[in-house]
Amino acid sequence: MRPSELRTRMLAEHDDLKQRIVSIRGALTTRGGELALSAELKARIERFSVALTAHMAHEEAYLAPALRQSTNWRDQNLNDLRAHHDAQREKLRVLMLALRDPEVPAEVIIHDVSMLLEEVEADVAEEDAQVLTTRMLRDDVVSIDASDG
Repeated sequence: MRPSELRTRMLAEHDDLKQRIVSIRGALTTRGGELALSAELKARIERFSVALTAHMAHEEAYLAPALRQSTNWRDQNLNDLRAHHDAQREKLRVLMLALRDPEVPAEVIIHDVSMLLEEVEADVAEEDAQVLTTRMLRDDVVSIDASDG
């Protein structure tokens, strides 16, 4: 996959994540002035978890190697990315367990979801501005000198 194609793919995944975030926030409902977890909200959170997990896997499998080839991205950057993703995967794992546990109060889940959404929004904005740029991911044009003299 060419760097420009990868950039397009990653930006499309970011757009999808942003839409899912808006969708989750839109599904927050109130009952008697209290936040509640509807079945629809739970389903949206689960779909967001699947999409985010897939996106992180794509970043590790495709984006990191492309950045290493096209820039001075180092192994430490990849290690930092993986550590950050591992932390987010753990948050998702805990969140999915809480979603399925009827003993966990809705307020706790909604707080945790809200914090995760803010974190992902910040990550996406930073990646869009600093990583998924034409400067970082570009298709280099190779010019061949056709003259023979």
